[in-house]
Order: sequence, then structure tokens, then C-alpha cells
Amino acid sequence: MLYIEGRLRQALALKPEYETAIEQLRSVGLTRLAEALLPVVATANDLAAELAAVHDQWVADNAIVDMKAEILAVFELMFAERDAAVSAQLADTAGLAAAVQLRQDRADADRWFFNHG
Repeated sequence: MLYIEGRLRQALALKPEYETAIEQLRSVGLTRLAEALLPVVATANDLAAELAAVHDQWVADNAIVDMKAEILAVFELMFAERDAAVSAQLADTAGLAAAVQLRQDRADADRWFFNHG
């Protein structure tokens, strides 16, 4: 029993040293985490503030509305060019159909002439 009491006294005597060591490790770990994370958090906050300022400026200047108008103008121009190209192709097709019909009419006239001539 005396042996157990002696070991218990030794363990209890070492307990404050362990608690102090654990607190020192926590302190060092938290300090290092703070040193590593605080610059990252500060940079993120700065970027968030810059983005908020840009957004506010865009809203104040109606930049989004202007960009929408510019994009719509570009699309309208693209569609107008496409429509013109399609119209030109249709006109070419109509001209081709007329040329084919003229050729067919001439061939029919030639056949009639040779058959009735």
C-alpha cells in the first residue's frame, strides 16, 4: 500500500508540470495558427472590400445595364449579318432555280423543234 501511495504522490507531483507543458504547447500552437491565418484572413477581407467597392461602383454607374445593352447590340448585329447572309443564299438559290428552269425550257423547246421540225 505504501508503494501505491508513493507512486500516487509522484504522479500528483508531476501533474502541474504536465499541465504547464500542455498549456505551453497550446499557447505555441495557437500563436502559430494565428500567425499563419491572420494574414490570410486579412487578405480575404481586403479582397472582399475591393469587390464590394467594384460592385457598388458598377451599380452606381449602371455598368451592368450598359454591358447588357452592349451585348444586346452585338447580338443584334450578329443576327442582322446572319439574316443578310441567309437572304443572299436564298436569292442565289432563287436565281439558280430560275436558271435551271430557263435551261429546262430551252431543252423542251429544242426537243419540240427536233420532234416537229
